[in-house]
Amino acid sequence: MGEQVAKILPVCVICEQVPFGGIRDGILIAGSFICSKCEQKIVKTEAGAASYSYFQEKLKKLWRG
Repeated sequence: MGEQVAKILPVCVICEQVPFGGIRDGILIAGSFICSKCEQKIVKTEAGAASYSYFQEKLKKLWRG
């Protein structure tokens, strides 16, 4: 049998999913991964929107580890 190669897939700190495009489908910030879909949602969210505090709490993981 052939040798198995381990694949490390990125998990988004916001949606906690692995994006279809893998590591190329998002950004790394402070060693944490954010998928491109969540990145776009964050960019489009206005302060005061219902999802604003949700993103704040999730993004705290970038600095708390």
